[in-house]
Amino acid sequence: MSKASVECVLLECADIATMLGVSKATVRRMRDAGGRMPASFRLSSHQKEKWRRAEIESWIAAGCPPVSKSDTAQEGE
Repeated sequence: MSKASVECVLLECADIATMLGVSKATVRRMRDAGGRMPASFRLSSHQKEKWRRAEIESWIAAGCPPVSKSDTAQEGE
């Protein structure tokens, strides 16, 4: 998979802020609140954190509900 393909399925904080109509700081606060939004990850320690586009789009379509620990546990599967 090319880097461009990977970028299409991954979102950064600024992308989510734009989708939600909020600031990047608000997205970071939601991330830090634990369970307020799908979990982020880093592809390597020196890269920006990313979110899976499909997870974020589903979460937004559902009205941005709190995310339970069981929902985030499925990431490792």
